[in-house]
Amino acid sequence: MKRIIVLFAAVFFLLLSAALSESARVNTPGGKLNVRKGPGAKTKLVTTVPNHTLVEIGEETDGWVQITYKKKTGYVQRDYLLMPADLAGKTVYADETDLLMHAEPDSGARLCGVAGLREAVTVLSVSGEWAEVTCGGLRGWVPAGKLSWQRTEPAAPAEWIARQGIVTEETWLQPTLSPALPHQDRLPAGETVTVTQLGETDCLIRAGEDWGFVPRTAIALLPVEDGGETADAVKPMEALALASTALKKQFKSYLKENLYGVVALWAEGLSGIPGPLYQCDFLSGADQVRYTALVDAQRGEVPFTAVYEGFAEPPMDQTGLLPEGEVTLALSTEKLAVGDVLELSCEAWTRHAVAWSLRKDGGKYYEGEDSTHFDAAFRPREAGAYTVTVTVRDEQKRKETVSRDFVVTEAEGEQPLSRVYSQKDGWWRRKAYRDSTLDKSGCAIFTLSHALQRLGFDTEDVQPEKLAKKYALCLTPDGTNNERLLRESSHKYGFTTQPGLIEDKEEIVRLLRAGCMFSFSIVRGHIALVESISEDGTMAHIVDSAPSATFERIVNGGLYYQTPSGGWRAVTRLDDLPGARWYLNTDMYGGLEYWMTLDYIAGRGVRLIQPDGVQ
Repeated sequence: MKRIIVLFAAVFFLLLSAALSESARVNTPGGKLNVRKGPGAKTKLVTTVPNHTLVEIGEETDGWVQITYKKKTGYVQRDYLLMPADLAGKTVYADETDLLMHAEPDSGARLCGVAGLREAVTVLSVSGEWAEVTCGGLRGWVPAGKLSWQRTEPAAPAEWIARQGIVTEETWLQPTLSPALPHQDRLPAGETVTVTQLGETDCLIRAGEDWGFVPRTAIALLPVEDGGETADAVKPMEALALASTALKKQFKSYLKENLYGVVALWAEGLSGIPGPLYQCDFLSGADQVRYTALVDAQRGEVPFTAVYEGFAEPPMDQTGLLPEGEVTLALSTEKLAVGDVLELSCEAWTRHAVAWSLRKDGGKYYEGEDSTHFDAAFRPREAGAYTVTVTVRDEQKRKETVSRDFVVTEAEGEQPLSRVYSQKDGWWRRKAYRDSTLDKSGCAIFTLSHALQRLGFDTEDVQPEKLAKKYALCLTPDGTNNERLLRESSHKYGFTTQPGLIEDKEEIVRLLRAGCMFSFSIVRGHIALVESISEDGTMAHIVDSAPSATFERIVNGGLYYQTPSGGWRAVTRLDDLPGARWYLNTDMYGGLEYWMTLDYIAGRGVRLIQPDGVQ
């Protein structure tokens, strides 16, 4: 398992002080230690020192050591002190903080590593206030006073764990926090580093083989990868709940933020803390790591919590960026039929702005404006030879253009059914729905088609065009009369509905768990399908033919998707949703599935679609 360095919040200037006095730890059988005026048991008593106190030491005479405690100087018996000289040859653990390892016995010397609080170090030699040690293949000098307990077992679990981060802006790597010392190296934006200690405004990082300090505002912490792996006892969702409860108790600021959680299982534990453990990260909508908790996957205990303040938001996704000035355009196919969907993906040196355009048989077909949609889709209604062109611009107004050709042939036969129709993909602009089109007015028809397919109907008569023709009279100047549409279609397709809206949450949950569905006005002027309910009964699964309309009209979002570990993430843009397709010739998103809170669903009221035989 990769060696992970643990952290403990500490005051950096104390760790790096160049004026550390040589010190020893008082270690009596239990009581206070007598301090005498001279080196002998019969000399005058000066004061007493509490057990386990760290004291400054001076000369040693005949088994007596001179010490200074609270500005008083005297002698104590050496047998009751853990002396720095006793460290040589021992394997011990740090007193109460990680150990900064220097290349030379000097706090201003280059950092060459960190020995974690729960990592054993072997002391090679002691020279004054410094001890030369080895730890995990590293060798360096640490303050001997930080080993004063001469522990043979590690202290309690650390308060911080090592985190991977990314440099968000070019910065200097400093060997110490002293402003008088020169900078060590320049760190470019985009470099991945390991954060190993935190100060109020700075953090200690490892970048390759180099160590040093950088401002926290220059680093964005990276979350664990949400895998959803499961231990034998506590499950990922349970771990998130336990972590959330612990964070609420520990940090008052926790409840003030809208966060989502991701979980990773560490089967072997972390940094000396026995496993298996869940690492639960809680992130802002901008993917900024804000809190972390470790959860014991067997006992359900939370041994560690942390809040990460002062770190930068992660930069816009840098993965896959090409060298400066380069652009590529990939197509899912170069030959498709009318009604098929073509996937297009642009990669470039920047993700600042991209404009799409289409030509058909040599003539202009579509011309788009600058957008941030570097992935797009196109559903052609006409056969022909097409050329798609993308023009990419960066912040300095530099631009590059690339084009690709593809061919669209005539379709053969009917279009196949779709479990999730895309009302705004451009295909439905000429599909009639009474005196309108399905593109403009068909959301209730698409919702009915979605429901009928989930009831087991897979014939052509449940396609939106056929339903629109059959139930054309349900369209009024104010939109589809959804109650009438469900009532009339229920007779043919064998389901039960009712005239009124259901608003009772318990009844909605009961019916969904029994196998019912609901058609409802998700926002004013738009209809979608409630397909199912989450295991905990708090979230409803939605099938939406035109999610752009929903997303734009709901204040503060309200759409969620489920992470692999079972947590819920608020959607800050529709591109967050798995399977999202932005159609370049309509500037709208295709149909999507997502989740909404039961409270929202019940607040809108829902119309019943109850299969025959379901009570």
